Order: sequence, then structure tokens, then C-alpha cells
Amino acid sequence: MSMSLYASKEEYEQAHAARWYCLDRDGVAMLCKDEADARTQAAESDDCWPGRAPHRAVLLGEVNAALDQKHAEYEDLKACAANNARNLALEIEGWRRIAQLHPSEARDCRSADMALSKWIPESDPMVLRRVGKTGEECAELAKVCSRITIQGLDGVDPATGETNRQALTKEVADVMAQCLVTMEALGLDSFAIHSRKLDKVAQMAEWEAMFSQPAA
Repeated sequence: MSMSLYASKEEYEQAHAARWYCLDRDGVAMLCKDEADARTQAAESDDCWPGRAPHRAVLLGEVNAALDQKHAEYEDLKACAANNARNLALEIEGWRRIAQLHPSEARDCRSADMALSKWIPESDPMVLRRVGKTGEECAELAKVCSRITIQGLDGVDPATGETNRQALTKEVADVMAQCLVTMEALGLDSFAIHSRKLDKVAQMAEWEAMFSQPAA
């Protein structure tokens, strides 16, 4: 309908604004106050007039206005994409000129910030089994730790009756077992692992001591 038939733009927009309706199976619509009212009317209508069910709460509006809005959004996105493409082209041209004027600096920049390496996925079934199981047990331990953060160390799983402390004990043991098997199977440096473990234990002892110091 032409906008010229309305006294103002506001009157036109109000007349064509989307509104909530209760709609029966044949498309007969009843205007409602809002979404909540439309849903209530739909439920009540199903009970009162089951022969016209199902009734639905629907939002109806002027199709042309919606299409115009989507077209405007599309044009905005297209303009934004074109602007980004121009900016990218300018940036590429700038780097190209730098590479031409200062080739050694360009090579240094690439080696420092844009180094590439070829990744080849692991194919050894034994390696995949070991890292897969170790990762799985670590994930289960992380899950218990997260549960303790929410429920507390002595919280109880209502489904099993197991406390979080018991679950933590089991998952720590499972992770330790998987780590030992993985160390042996993959031939990891046990001396390096033991040395790092001692360093980490000392570091954690120092960190925990920070919390036992009296506040200044």
C-alpha cells in the first residue's frame, strides 16, 4: 500500500508494524496484545476449539517493509566488504613496496613473524592410542576438578553416592597410570621428566607458602 495514503511516516510505520496473532490451522488470525498473550490464546483455543487446532502464536508484519530492511542490510554488508577489500589491497600494496625497497628487512620480517611449517598428522596406531587414552584420562580429571570448584571437595554425586574426594582420588590415579604407560611406550626421557617434576613440586611448595603468610 502506498505511503501517500497516510498522514505521516510514523502513521505508515504504525499501520505496517509487525503484530502478534493467534492463528488457527486454516489461517484465521486473531490480533493479540503481545507474544505472551498470543501464546496464551493459542493454548486456550486448542482447548475450546479442538477442531480448528493446532493454534499457533505468530508474528505477522508487512512483507515489503521486511524485504526493504533486509535489502538495506545487504547493501550495508556489501559496502563494508568492499571497503575491507580496498583496505586489504592497500595494505598488500604497502608491504609489496616495502619488500621492493628493503628486501632484506622483508625477509627478516617473514622469518620472524610468518614462519611456516608443514604439519603431518600422526599415523602410528600405538602413538594414537597412548596420547588418546592419556588425553581422555586428563579430561576426566579436569571434569572432577571443575565439579569440586562448584560443589566442594566433599560434595556427593547423587547418582552414585561417590564423594568428589573419592572421584578425585580415582582420576588422579588413572592419570598417573596413563602417564607411566605412555612414558614407557613412547620412550620418553624419564630423567628429564623426574627433574622437571621435582622443579614443579618445589615451585608449588613456594607458591602454596605464599598463602600461609600472615597478611601485612
